[in-house]
Amino acid sequence: MKTSQTTPFPHCTFASFCVFPQRVVSFLLPFAMTAIFMLCAGNSWQATIFAQEEDDGTLNALLQQTKSDEDAAAEEAKESEEEESESEEENADEEANEEEEVPPKDEQEDENKKEEPISAGRPAIHNTPGHLSTEDEEVNTEDYEKVVQKEDESDIMLQITKPKSLTEKPLQDKDLIEKRSPTDGVSSTNPEKEKPDASKPKAEPEKTTKQPDLTPKKSVEKEQPAKPLDPMLSVGCPFAPQMVKVLYDDVMNGLSGRGVMGRFNTWRGYMSATLNNTRAQLTRTEVNGRARLSWYEHLYRNPLESVFETEEFSRVMHIKLSSNNSQQIAEAMTTIRQKLDVPKREDDGVQFARTDTPEQAVQEVIRAITAAQSHYARAVAPLKAPDKNTLKTQLYNGLCGRESSGHSFYGAGNNYAVQMLSLIQLTDRRAMHDAAEALVPLTDDRLLEQLKRLNPSQFQSVSLDGQNIFQIVTPAGTILIGGRENNVYNLDGFPGSDDIVCVIDLGGNDTYREGTCGANRPVFVIIDLDGDDKYIATKPGVQGGSLLGVSMLIDCAGNDTYQANDVAQGSSIGGIGILIDKGGNDRYSGVRRVQGQAFGGVGLLIDQNGNDDYRAAMWAQGFGHSAGFGILEDADGKDHYYLGGLYLDSYPEHPGYEGWGQGLGAGFRGSTGSACGGIGMLLEGGGDDVYEFDYIAHGGGYWLGIGMFRDFGGNDKHIGSTLMDFYNKPRREARWQRFCSGFGCHYSAGYFFEDGGNDVYEGTIMGCGMAWDLSFAFHCDFGGNDNYEARGGLMQGVGANASLGVLLNYFGNDRYTGNSQGYANPTVDSKYHDTAQSGGNFSFLCDYGGTDQYGSRARNNSYNQRGAASGFLIDRPLETEPPEEPKPVVQPQPRTQQQPRTQQQPRTQPQQRTQQQQRPTQPRGNNQPRRY
Repeated sequence: MKTSQTTPFPHCTFASFCVFPQRVVSFLLPFAMTAIFMLCAGNSWQATIFAQEEDDGTLNALLQQTKSDEDAAAEEAKESEEEESESEEENADEEANEEEEVPPKDEQEDENKKEEPISAGRPAIHNTPGHLSTEDEEVNTEDYEKVVQKEDESDIMLQITKPKSLTEKPLQDKDLIEKRSPTDGVSSTNPEKEKPDASKPKAEPEKTTKQPDLTPKKSVEKEQPAKPLDPMLSVGCPFAPQMVKVLYDDVMNGLSGRGVMGRFNTWRGYMSATLNNTRAQLTRTEVNGRARLSWYEHLYRNPLESVFETEEFSRVMHIKLSSNNSQQIAEAMTTIRQKLDVPKREDDGVQFARTDTPEQAVQEVIRAITAAQSHYARAVAPLKAPDKNTLKTQLYNGLCGRESSGHSFYGAGNNYAVQMLSLIQLTDRRAMHDAAEALVPLTDDRLLEQLKRLNPSQFQSVSLDGQNIFQIVTPAGTILIGGRENNVYNLDGFPGSDDIVCVIDLGGNDTYREGTCGANRPVFVIIDLDGDDKYIATKPGVQGGSLLGVSMLIDCAGNDTYQANDVAQGSSIGGIGILIDKGGNDRYSGVRRVQGQAFGGVGLLIDQNGNDDYRAAMWAQGFGHSAGFGILEDADGKDHYYLGGLYLDSYPEHPGYEGWGQGLGAGFRGSTGSACGGIGMLLEGGGDDVYEFDYIAHGGGYWLGIGMFRDFGGNDKHIGSTLMDFYNKPRREARWQRFCSGFGCHYSAGYFFEDGGNDVYEGTIMGCGMAWDLSFAFHCDFGGNDNYEARGGLMQGVGANASLGVLLNYFGNDRYTGNSQGYANPTVDSKYHDTAQSGGNFSFLCDYGGTDQYGSRARNNSYNQRGAASGFLIDRPLETEPPEEPKPVVQPQPRTQQQPRTQQQPRTQPQQRTQQQQRPTQPRGNNQPRRY
């Protein structure tokens, strides 16, 4: 019989239990040693062992069971061997001087703060419509930079953990965070899953060396074949959801670790109280519930969690809109109506008929247009004759014709805007969307290929402007069919042009003039199958644009040119406008409300291929105004986007031009009337792209709006402030840009995603993950060596005036200029919100991997407090990166006695800043006072 061994962790065998004293010692000793070790090291194994003991019963019960049942004793011996093995591994770890995570001393206090109930707070609304004067709203950049410079001297450098390597199979968004309905409370995650991670700050160093694990492991790869990659993760960075999860954990741990989770909960409660107290159409302030979207409320009540949802949403929408599958485009249209709170269809949905002959394709065109007209008649049926006449005569003039300011309308134009919006909302929005979806089958590639084989001579021939054009007269209207020669279509000048509902051109380099869609021609379709075509117009509602109508333009091939003024190129006011260009290097040029813009409806521009050029002055390129959803989707190519350069900006204290677009959701505001913002989105599939933009543009929200920008690949340049003016001449204004590249302003949410490439970001003030006035914004770059250039303050992960600003950058050697990275001002301007009741400001700059440089003098691989305790600059190495070599320690030199200052040694004065070029402050343009 073997006696008990003298090692600290003996191997317990069944025979050893025959001698009671020896059995007790051999059984209890590993538990006693383990308990002592845990009490000394504060190891989390304690809870596990106690739980195991509780599950298995008391020690006496185990001994009695061992005496009565030899099998049970053998089973207990096996468990003891496992406990001994674990204890030996821990002992080996201790001998190797591996550092275990030690809970902070104030862990319990932090946990209590984390679980504090969210305060309802005071409604976060401005006191009066004209709550800020010109002097109050101006940002004193010089004073701000002085404060930041002072705070830089007291940055706190902490020990850093390394983010774990990304798994081979990317996580699904549903594995990262639970989806919740808009009516859920502010509690954001499953407590059982998120509470352990959120309760401890990850600022302690992890293990740097590991003992080899000799335990045989099952080979999952051999037993089960690897599953194919989720199609939803087939574009862009497949690990983007995991990177966002790493960011989320760091933010939660940082808030908890510094004891500011209670303030953060107060901030969230304050935001929710704001929504609850401003639901009415009319309130005593500019903030109201007019045209407020439920998806906006859902995201706004869950700021940190919303980034998971929008990251997935932007990826899914890109896959569907860039597809050649018309059914996926129909699914995207269904999603759009859901986000706009439009009821679901009452019928069986969009009908897709198989077309095997050209004649069947023509019949499908007639069927689609007829169905669209039927739905449209239902849409406008609720309007009375005077209302219809008002919309027909004032819709464009009241919402676009005289406008040069992005945030409000000319003179008393806000009253007109409110009136137009109210009339638009009287229409049957479900029927309006049904009408647009009825045209989606016309985008099917099989149908378009059959139309190319069409013989036009079988139809009636007519002479239009000396050209031999063919026509089909249907109950829905006249369909013109052009041959493969170069044709010119004066769509508003042909006899009986209002009766022309569709043009099908088989080829050639054609020219299309005008072609409005509105009250006189509410449904209009153009299908051009080939050729380098020109679309030229001066009227609004053209080129896949509409004024309270439903329009679609499909161009299948060729290097095309689209030139218009207003409400064009996949844009609409009150209706739905769609432009789809399937190939070629195309040029789009317009002034206002163009290139994927919508007010009270849907504007959609899809370019599926080619190196394209987009040029607009204001309200364009994925701009969603009140009750609108505007999208610009460019699937591929090296593209150039230009926005601004024409109208002087509405913030006259600094030079610059208005922009307003490139993934911007915005409302309009003013003492004479206001409305909540819509949804704007710009999606770019790939290629080395260049973006130029002026004020308030490029992935952001303004005045209760939602804006999203995503570029799925390429080495891109994000140039804040356009290089030349709109007419490609030298600028009259000095280069200056405000609000860009992931921003939120005035109760808004902005999301900016870049999936890869070596990118350049420019801006002057307020950008790159910056939020202002009870807003939040995310700027996420998932790879590459990136360069962030800031010519002023409030840039790169900054929240101000009770806001949350976040910048995430993963991988690469990045460079940040300026000195406001992750800086949180300790106080909130009392003219906006009360610091205590609003919770304060929250700022995060999180950079993972690479060797990075910061203008704020923060070190690479460091954990810094920036300003208030809620200001973070977190730079972490990746798990795969080798540790940095220790720097030599420089011994401090003894101070020499300072000589008294004499008259020959005057006190040095700080260098005076050169005065910036200022513009005259007299009223300009629409005589509107500037507003922050």
